[in-house]
Amino acid sequence: MNIATAISNKFNRVVDVDAITRSSLVLAPLVLAAAVSGKEVWLQASLVTISAYIAERRSGLAPLGVLLHGFAIAAGYLSLLLSLAVPVLFVLFAAFLAMTSIWVTAYGKELRTVGNFIFIPALYLACENAEGAATFNELLRRGLTFLPYLATAMMPVLLMSYVPHKLAQHANTSYRRHFSRVLQRKGPPKLLPYRESMIAVTLSVAIAAAVVELFHMHHGQWVIWSAASVVTGDAISARTKLRDRLIGASVGVPIGILLGIALPHDRFILELVAVVAVLTLVAFHNYPVGFAARCACAAALFIIAGQSAIAATQRLENVVLGCTIGIVLVFAIHVITTMFKARRGPKKS
Repeated sequence: MNIATAISNKFNRVVDVDAITRSSLVLAPLVLAAAVSGKEVWLQASLVTISAYIAERRSGLAPLGVLLHGFAIAAGYLSLLLSLAVPVLFVLFAAFLAMTSIWVTAYGKELRTVGNFIFIPALYLACENAEGAATFNELLRRGLTFLPYLATAMMPVLLMSYVPHKLAQHANTSYRRHFSRVLQRKGPPKLLPYRESMIAVTLSVAIAAAVVELFHMHHGQWVIWSAASVVTGDAISARTKLRDRLIGASVGVPIGILLGIALPHDRFILELVAVVAVLTLVAFHNYPVGFAARCACAAALFIIAGQSAIAATQRLENVVLGCTIGIVLVFAIHVITTMFKARRGPKKS
């Protein structure tokens, strides 16, 4: 094996070229709309597109499933955005949405991706669009204004789902029956134990959201999602996820600050880095590398937008805080559950 082949193999083990190609195709209309119109809201809506793409690919959503996923994102987004007018309601809505992201696994483990990628865009878009809004009416206006962009952002993924689903239709299956399917799967769902994770994620997100609201933290979505993300189903994988996120943030943020200083501070570079940040959700096979790249993009965006390096380190601080809350709840619920099962004793036959 020559050096070029070895490098190519190593590159392909880290970078998912096929995913980058496909996701670039579905993102292209929104990037083009942003370039032509000059409206950055199209790049903001690209988070919906990439979330829908990931859910469609990993969970095997049929076109109807993609539509329902889009409606769920819109409902979650509006609920969280409007609830920000009343902090207690925001805490409750965030916890409920996090709980739902786990609860869907009762109908199949592949639906965890659907749940996650309802929660992520709803949370991030709600927090971003609420910046600077002082009243409920202003939040409502911003929410309704964004909905057409959200709906448009779903269209490329809906088309990508529709074409192969249509081609897979059998002659003896009616159009109505074929397109009434939510998922592509044909066999029975593979189920996971979900109650322990559901309790842990609900409590961790509630506490993280309460901390964010109590201390009026900027970019609180990073804290809240970090708290939810380490709830992976068991204590061992949760500890691995914690390690990966802490390493990714610790490496990515300093690199992002240096890149932000080195790169030109203009609109084109700002939008380019924003698109790359979205692509990092699918671009890497290795999670720590992908998360480090995402943190680097977030930190670079701060610097390019004219903010200080100290402000850029908020990404690292918020990730550490959220992950700490999440992992504490994971282990606490695991210990309590284990003690409860031990006290009940073995089931009688």
